[in-house]
Amino acid sequence: MTALDRWSLKIHAFLHDPPHKPLALGRGHAQQGASIAIQLSGTELTEQARQVIEEADHLAAGADRHSWLAGFRVDPRKELQLLHPLQGQPIPEAGAVTGGLFQLSFPLRRLFEGLAEGAVPGRGEPLQISFPPECVDAVEQLGEPLAKTLAELPDLRLRFLTLWRFLPELLAELESDSRKLGLLWSLLPADSRMPDHSVLVHDSLVSALALIRSQGKEAAVLRVQFAPIQDFIEASRKLRDLWASSSILAETTWKALEPIVEEFGPDHVVYPSLRHEPRFDRWLLTQLQGQPCLTAPSEKEAGGSALWKVVRRTRDHLPRALRTPSLPNVFTAIVPYDSALDLAKRIEAQLREFWASSAADAAREAGEGADYVERAADQARALLQVFWGTVRWGLDDDPKKWVGLDAPKHCWHKNRPTIAEALETLRELSQESFKHYQPNAGLLYADLNEQAGLLVDAAKRERAQHVTDEDGLKCTCCGDRQVLGGNDFWVQRTEGHAKRKDKNKLSDSEQLCGPCTWKRSFEVELAGDSGTGLRGQRHPSTGELAAAQFKLDVIRACANGNVELLQAVKDFIDAANEDVKAEAMEEGDTKVFCPQAVYLAAVRSSNETLKGFANIDGQWLLPFPREESSERVPERTIAAAAKLRALAQQAKIPAPRPYLAIVDFDGDAMGKWLSGTHENFPSLRDTLHLKVLQEIRANASDVSDKLAARKRFLTPAFHASISAAAAAFARFSAPMTIEGEELPGHLVYAGGDDALFVAPVPLAVELAWRLRLRFSGWPARFEHELLGGSLEGFDAMRDLLAQWFRAPTPWVVSSLSPKSGRPEPVEHWRQASSLGLAFGTKATASAGICVFHYRWPLGSALRLAREALNAAKSAGRNALGIVVQRRSGSVSKTVLPFYLPVFETGWGEGDTPDVWPVLSLLRLIAAFAKREREVSVRRASAFRQEVAALRILPHADRIEQDARPSSELWDIGEALARRVVRKRTLPSDGESSGELEDIVLDLGRGVRASRPERPDLALFEWAEALTVAAFLARPGEGI
Repeated sequence: MTALDRWSLKIHAFLHDPPHKPLALGRGHAQQGASIAIQLSGTELTEQARQVIEEADHLAAGADRHSWLAGFRVDPRKELQLLHPLQGQPIPEAGAVTGGLFQLSFPLRRLFEGLAEGAVPGRGEPLQISFPPECVDAVEQLGEPLAKTLAELPDLRLRFLTLWRFLPELLAELESDSRKLGLLWSLLPADSRMPDHSVLVHDSLVSALALIRSQGKEAAVLRVQFAPIQDFIEASRKLRDLWASSSILAETTWKALEPIVEEFGPDHVVYPSLRHEPRFDRWLLTQLQGQPCLTAPSEKEAGGSALWKVVRRTRDHLPRALRTPSLPNVFTAIVPYDSALDLAKRIEAQLREFWASSAADAAREAGEGADYVERAADQARALLQVFWGTVRWGLDDDPKKWVGLDAPKHCWHKNRPTIAEALETLRELSQESFKHYQPNAGLLYADLNEQAGLLVDAAKRERAQHVTDEDGLKCTCCGDRQVLGGNDFWVQRTEGHAKRKDKNKLSDSEQLCGPCTWKRSFEVELAGDSGTGLRGQRHPSTGELAAAQFKLDVIRACANGNVELLQAVKDFIDAANEDVKAEAMEEGDTKVFCPQAVYLAAVRSSNETLKGFANIDGQWLLPFPREESSERVPERTIAAAAKLRALAQQAKIPAPRPYLAIVDFDGDAMGKWLSGTHENFPSLRDTLHLKVLQEIRANASDVSDKLAARKRFLTPAFHASISAAAAAFARFSAPMTIEGEELPGHLVYAGGDDALFVAPVPLAVELAWRLRLRFSGWPARFEHELLGGSLEGFDAMRDLLAQWFRAPTPWVVSSLSPKSGRPEPVEHWRQASSLGLAFGTKATASAGICVFHYRWPLGSALRLAREALNAAKSAGRNALGIVVQRRSGSVSKTVLPFYLPVFETGWGEGDTPDVWPVLSLLRLIAAFAKREREVSVRRASAFRQEVAALRILPHADRIEQDARPSSELWDIGEALARRVVRKRTLPSDGESSGELEDIVLDLGRGVRASRPERPDLALFEWAEALTVAAFLARPGEGI
């Protein structure tokens, strides 16, 4: 086929099922899709092309759906359900989080049937959506305006790319009726009997397979992965280095994906999802350069085009979206088999050239010559490792031949092939007279995916990285490679820094190698017409973050009318400016980047003094600011800061603390979810519409039990679902949680199921708790900061959690700030501008926190956070590990589950978690911090000493087993805890004593539940948890 025919075919294949298929079934849905495709492409399909698309449709259906559903019927216009693919449960009718803090239900039925606002939430019964006839008619009329809108683009390639990326948004924009579908467009299922994957996902697979089939070729599953990851990120001295490392890795993934997208299209990428991916959007906007949808200054001049609105909104939000690196270091794509090998080699060569040329360009800013440019290129080229594997997907293969001794030679497996279980299930259901379609090669996807992963793993083991021991002075940042410039160690040490031309990017005496120089100078590339400025490429200093909560509290107090405090702020600014003039302070310290919450609070105050205060480095507000190399000390600033802290204390604003925390957050066992081997992987029964399940139970109850006992099969649609959840977490959940709720956290990166952020203490613990809930789909706005509110707020939070776990709504609902594109939580569904999958409550995540002094090396703090994360995962996952690294060198550690037991329940059965150790830790921190209750943090030290008297001491990272019975030992520990709390309480503080005793014992029960076989270890960790809570409440060297 010609290039023109290629994109015309893909348009027809992508629209073979129209986006409103569930509403059009029985009303000529295929003809409706074909009509839109003809208007959009200007061509009708030949008989040969129609047959190709039909074959691709059968293969995609065979890959994603159960072939034994042929005999069941569901009317999607009257009884449509939406199943969460990871949760394996329908969306509840009113799975609402309700209470004093929040009220939001998932009102899809209300959207179409007009139920009264504020309807009382039900018991979490499955939601069934019904569409009135006028809604169905209105939806079917959108085909012509959709085609007309995209026809503005001059060629079929641009039309397909734009159609694939913006179809849901365009349809929502074109709707005018009050009963519009809105955010529901992206969720409409491809099969109403198995409603766990969308029409868009199915159509993408069909368009990818149709192109390969049209060329008479076999397909291949291509898996590409690269390294290093953790070591590359950890080699950082500044927050900007951390962000740059992650951004470079995300750009590397995009560079690997770009040849596939350009040659075949984004529909060929199965994982990660490219829809809403900022780097794909940047590339697409580049392709649209010169088109009215991008260049017209107004909607009127663009002809009132819906495309103009959608594209311009994406362009305006792009700088903010690009700030957060969000692509993983691995991807899976479906490509023609005969070009897979060459494509993989081309990708590897392109990635090496990207690293080498980028490092060389950065080195040119530092100096000229081989010891700068060529050395940087060689170092970057040697550092990068690329692994790939390709597996043939015979689209005409008979899956039955993959089982048994006669299987083809390429059908090797690590375990029993998944296809064997699928065929066995089909055989059993056939005996029960279930109507079914013949299985086809689409069913092989799970085994092919496993083979591709095994090939990549084998490549990692077999390909040893060539390591060269470089002479000369080692890089200040990574400590592994030789610095740029010169070859003699002593010359490099004495003259190297002075000779570099990029000293404005370096600290005093700092010298970097090629890759680290690239990090330090890295900037995200924007599309040619993406607006101005990328504020997110700047990052606050560690001192600024340590004082961020104090700055935020001061700004809010001044904005609320504290005149005396505002005058102290003015005096502080004046003192800083005078010290800058006297060269006792660097001018850059008065123009720093502050956390978003601080910046927005200052802007909203409309007070120029507070705006100036926000821009002064917060480290000068700390009791002990950094030592300066200059002999001059900014004495005016230090004195003004002391006065400001004293006045703030009178306003009940806690003094700033010289400690902050770095948090490493990561989804648990994502590899098992991606491979279909996770213990919580949904069963076959979990994929069915309730009506289908009821019919099976009525006619063959034993079959229902068998379906419940067998896991669903791994499919391209399931991979797309995980990818969509990862994209929603990175694009919406993480930024919204860390920076979107007026708390001074700073998100460094969010890539799929993991995130890295920095925050003041003890706020970092609460942010980690919030992010864990959002990971599973917590929809509510956190109206109040737990640590800053009353202790009664914790009881309210427990009630909200119990309600939500009974009927979870694992979706990410957010709105985007019109100007900046900043994700924000919504208070009501009408405010929502985006709706995406969350991972659900069956998928868990863990986090590691390192609390450290702001002058402690950042790379070391990140390594400790990673160790805490590993400890949390080793302790059973779904846990929070905390390491407190005091400046004195002493260390405290603890690991606490987020909640217990791990929530595993089918629809309508099971119990919600009833033990929340991390919430108890937050409550204890709040109790210690409440000075008016005179709760002494010395209780933590006293309890630790009492536990030590039991001779439960750590030795070589292990706890020696105590010989006493478990129940006796734990009873002793609880008695000691009660005695410590009561003994150190003033007589007038009896009420506080009882409350504190409950909190301490509740925390202990959480620790005990996580260590059921080791009460001695649980006692020690309980004592450590109290010590950590005391330090987080009032950081200091004496705790």
